[in-house]
Formats: sequence, structure tokens, C-alpha cells
Amino acid sequence: MRRWCWLVVVAACGEGEFHWIPDAGPDAAPRCSVVEQDCGAGQKCTMPTVPSNGAAPACSPAGPVAIDAACSGSSGEDDCGAGGYCTYAGVLPPQNGGASYCRTLCEADMHCPSGQRCTPLGIEPANFTPVGFCAPTCAAFGACPSGMTCGDHLPSITGPSDLLLACRPSGAVPVGGTCQGNLRCVPDSVCINMGCRALCDATHPCASGTCNMRFGTAGVCL
Repeated sequence: MRRWCWLVVVAACGEGEFHWIPDAGPDAAPRCSVVEQDCGAGQKCTMPTVPSNGAAPACSPAGPVAIDAACSGSSGEDDCGAGGYCTYAGVLPPQNGGASYCRTLCEADMHCPSGQRCTPLGIEPANFTPVGFCAPTCAAFGACPSGMTCGDHLPSITGPSDLLLACRPSGAVPVGGTCQGNLRCVPDSVCINMGCRALCDATHPCASGTCNMRFGTAGVCL
């Protein structure tokens, strides 16, 4: 069976988060809806850390924290209320003095508020609707909070060819250097294939290489 595969850089305990969602077997519990939030009173439908019922998402106790408010926890085991998912994507991470926030769970960009887009949360069987959360996005070479740069690239719920840009802390690895994650590179660059690559657009040409368009009107120098 064909599968979609996603790697999302949003975990609160490191730079990568990877969910493996196996096919639902005949004894699997019903799959809840992150959009409809149909788990019942005091519960929320979210993506658990380790799905135990052969399908995803799953119901778990709902917390008291509202959407876009600071939260604690990660990978669905958090204190967000129904419809929320705790992540630091697009903001200063806790390890850099920032905080994680409850973001809206989604199945499409239409479920996200203005300025945010739906980025996927794992692997889904081809017969299931992908599930993600709404991440704040930015424009290449655009403004980000102090100490941050627009250079964290995330997949889109629409498919792996549609990448998103989000703010991240400014790293120290120069363009051309080896990187181990999106948070390592200097401003105005991204980590592609373990190498820091310069961003580019119509007004920021590549010093070397060709501008490979990957982020709408912006790209990366390869």
C-alpha cells in the first residue's frame, strides 16, 4: 500500500519528531477527528507519541491551555485543550529561552488561522486523511523576532514538494558547512541534505549555484 512519509522538525525534546502510523487492523479502535474533536467531554483528539491502536489520531485527556497560549509537553502528551497541539515550530524554542504554544490541529490549510499553514505530523496509510498542526510561517528574508531568522523548512500537508518556511533561532554553521538540523545554520539559509544552503529570490541572487525554487517565490542555492 502506498504511504506518505513526513519528517517534522518540531519536537520539544530535540530537532526532529517522527510518527509512525501503521495500518489500522480489524481490532483497531475507531479513528477520531482532530477537526471535529469528537472524543467527548474532557477528552481531545490528538496525535499520540506511540499509537497503540493501529491507527491515528487517538483520544486522550484534554488540558486547560487554549490555542496560541504557552504550553508544556510534546507529541500529543501535553496540556493543550481540545483541538490544540503543543509545539515550538516558528517560535523561539524553550531551550533558547522561549516557549512552546498550543497550535490548531488540522487536515488542510483551511483549518488554520491567517499567517499559519498546516504541516503534517507523521506517516498515514494512503486511505487516511493526513493530520497536522498549524505552524506560523514567514517569508524568505522577511522579519522574525529578535535572534531568529526565516530559515526553518517544514513540509506542507498538501505534499512533500510544497515546503514552508518558519522562523528559527539563528545558528552558527556557515553556508557550505555541514548541519545536523534546521536550527544550526546562519541567518537566511536552510539545512538541505545535511548542508547549509543560502536562500534566494528575485532580489537575492545566488553567490554560487542555481536558485532552486522551493518556497513559493523563494528558493535555495544548489
